[in-house]
Amino acid sequence: MVSTGTPVQAYAFLNGGGEMVAQLRAYDWTQTPLGPFERWPASLRTTLGILFHSQSPMALFWGDELRCFYNDAYRPALGQASGQARPLGSPAREVFTDPGAEMHGVINRVLSSQEAVLLENRPVYIDSNGRPEVAYWTFSYSPVYTEFGLPAGVFVTCTETTQAVLTQRQLDASKKQALAVFDQAPVGVALISADRLTFQLANQCCCALIDRQADQLIGRAFLDVLPELAGQGFDDLLMNVLETGLMQRAEEVPVTLRRHGRLETIYIDYTLQLLRSDAGDHGEVLVMLTDATTRVVNRQALAETEARFRVLVEEAPVATCLFVGRELRIEVANQVMLNIWGKGNGVLNKPLADALPELNGQPFPELLDRIYTTGEPYATIGVPIDLSVDGKVKRHYFDFTYKPLRDTTGAVYAIIDMAIDVTEQVLAKQKLEESENRYRLLSAELEVQVQARTAELEVANEELRGSNEEIAASNEEYAVINEELEEANGLLLRSNDSLEKFAYVASHDLQEPLRKIQQFGDLLKTRYADAATEEFRYLERMQLAASRMSTLIRDLLNFSRISVHRDASGPVPLATILSSVLVDLELTVQETGAQIEVGALPMVAGDPLQLGQLFLNLLSNALKFRQPDQPPCIRVTSAAVTAHELPPSIRSNRLVNLYYRIDVADNGIGFDDKYVDRIFQIFQRLHGKSAYTGTGIGLAICERVAINHGGGITAVSQPGQGATFSVYLPA
Repeated sequence: MVSTGTPVQAYAFLNGGGEMVAQLRAYDWTQTPLGPFERWPASLRTTLGILFHSQSPMALFWGDELRCFYNDAYRPALGQASGQARPLGSPAREVFTDPGAEMHGVINRVLSSQEAVLLENRPVYIDSNGRPEVAYWTFSYSPVYTEFGLPAGVFVTCTETTQAVLTQRQLDASKKQALAVFDQAPVGVALISADRLTFQLANQCCCALIDRQADQLIGRAFLDVLPELAGQGFDDLLMNVLETGLMQRAEEVPVTLRRHGRLETIYIDYTLQLLRSDAGDHGEVLVMLTDATTRVVNRQALAETEARFRVLVEEAPVATCLFVGRELRIEVANQVMLNIWGKGNGVLNKPLADALPELNGQPFPELLDRIYTTGEPYATIGVPIDLSVDGKVKRHYFDFTYKPLRDTTGAVYAIIDMAIDVTEQVLAKQKLEESENRYRLLSAELEVQVQARTAELEVANEELRGSNEEIAASNEEYAVINEELEEANGLLLRSNDSLEKFAYVASHDLQEPLRKIQQFGDLLKTRYADAATEEFRYLERMQLAASRMSTLIRDLLNFSRISVHRDASGPVPLATILSSVLVDLELTVQETGAQIEVGALPMVAGDPLQLGQLFLNLLSNALKFRQPDQPPCIRVTSAAVTAHELPPSIRSNRLVNLYYRIDVADNGIGFDDKYVDRIFQIFQRLHGKSAYTGTGIGLAICERVAINHGGGITAVSQPGQGATFSVYLPA
C-alpha cells in the first residue's frame, strides 16, 4: 500500500533505482513510526538518495528502532540471496539474526561515541543452493546527524574482500611453508639488512653454527650479537656485497667464534648474495654457511698421517715403497729400496714400468696389477728378480709382502711393498741343496755298494769260516777289484780325452779332405764347362754329397760338444740372443719376405752360445718349413709359469718353482702331433731330402740345450696349420 499525500515522483531519492528502491516506493510507511515521505527528515532523505544512487554496497540504520535501509549492492553483505531480502525499513533486530549481536553492538557504540568504526575482513555466510558458503567483507560505520546536529542513525559502507582474504591466506601459507623450509635447511642461512647489518632472519642450522638463539639474533646488529668477529673482516665483506652487488664465496675459511662458553676456531664455506628490494636499493644480503671444520680437520689429520707414514717408510729397516694408482706410480721409497733398485730419487713419482724397465717380461707387474684388482694381499719368499744396477743385470732373491691400501669407499688406491734381500741365503741354500743331492746320490750308491758288499761278505764269510787262508785270498781278490775300478776310472778319463781329440780331428782333419774334394771339383767343373755333359753332372753330385757330409760332421760336432761340455752359466738376456740370431738370418728373412715379431723376453741363467744355437735352429726351421703360397709369419713370446704348470713330457733336473716359457710360433706346413717325440731324436726327419734340406740334428740340439739348462722343449702342431715350439727354462 503506497502512502498518500505528496506524489512519490516529487522526492529525488526515490527516482530511478533498483529492486530496493521499488520496495521502498511500494511500502506503506504511514503504518510505521516514520510516517509518510513528507514527514521524513531532510537528512534521512538526503542520506537515502546517496545510498540508492551508489553502486557501492551501503546501508543506513535510522531512529530509535534502527530501521534498516540498504541498496541492491549491499544485499550480499547480509548473507541473503535474491528474493530473500527483508522489507526495507524493518528494525535491525528483524533484518539481522545471528550476526546481529555484533552489528547491534557496533551501531550502539557509534551512536554513543559518535566515532566511526571499521571492521575488516568479517566472514558472511550465504546459503547457496542448500550449501553454506562464506564470503569476507570490510564494513565502515559512521554516525548520521539530523538538521539539528543530533545523532539519528548510522551509515554503513562496505567492500567485499573475499578474494583478498583468500589470496592473503595462500600467501601466509606459502610464507609459513617457506619459513619452515628455510628454518629446517641443512645449511646455515641468514638474512642481513643494510641498516647496521641487522639480522632479519636466521635458521636453526645458522643458530647452531654460531651458538646463538634466534631471538638473540633477529633485529640486532651483526657485531653487537657477534662481537668476537670484530677485526676478522666479515663485516667488510657484507658491506662490499651491499655496495657492489657482487657475490662473495669462499671455502674452508677459519673463523674464531665464542661457542659453548669459549672461543674456538672453526672452518666454514660461505656464500654472500645480494637480494635487492623492489625499489632497487641496496636491499639485503643472503648469507649461506656450511660447517667445513670436520672436512678440514680430517684432511689435516690425513696429511699428518701421511707425513708420519712417510717418516715410517723412510726410517723402516727393510726396503719399503708405496705404489699409487693403476699405473703403480712410486710415491714413496726409502733409501734401502732405492739402494736395492740401484736408482736415485729420480724414480719417485714415476710409474714402475718406466722406473724399472728391466721388470718387463718378469711376473711382478702382472702380479701387482692382480693385487690392485682383487684387493687381496700377497706374500712370497725367495723369489728371483733380475735388476739392472749400474748398467749390469744381476739376479737377486727377495722375500716380498704386497699389502693393498683402501680409501674411505673401500676401493684400492695403493699397494705398499716391503722386501728383504735374501740373495745370500738363497744361494747358500741352493748350494746346500746341491750338496745334499750329491750326498743323497752318494749315500744311495754307497748303500747299494754296502748292501752288495755285505751280501758278498756274508757269502764270503760263510765260505771262509773254516779257513783263514780263504779269508786272506778273498781280501786279495777285493784288492784286485779295487785296482780294476781305479783302472776303469782311468779308462773313462782317457775316453773323455779321446772324445775331445776326436772332436778336434773331426773339426779339422775330417773337414780338410772334404774341402779338397770341393776345391778339386771346382777345378774339374771349369774344364767341363758344358753343364750338359754327364761328367759335369757327376761332379755336381759329388760336390753336393761332400757338402752334405760337411754339414753332417759340423752338426754332429755341435751335438757332441753340447752333450759333453757344461759351460759356466751367467745371466743371459734372451732379447740380445734373438737380436744376434736375426742378424745371422737377415738374408733368409729378406729372401722369404718373412715377418718376425719378438715380444718382451726375460733374462735367464745359461750359456749364450748354446742358447744362440737353440733359437737359431728354431727360427731356421720356421723359415725352412714355410707354406709355398704365403710368406712366413713368426711370433716369439714369453710368459712365466710355475713348476706345477710344466707339461708332463718336461722333466727338469733342477728344483725351482718358477719357469719361463718361450714360444716360437709359425704359420708353416706344420706336422702331425703324433710325431712330436720323434722330431727331437737325432737323424729323424719327417720329409725327404729332396723336399727340404737338413741333417735331422737341429731339433735334437735344441732339446739337448734345453736339458742342459735345466728345462725342456715340446711342440704342438697340425698339418697345414703351423707349429708352436715351447722352450721351458728356469727363472
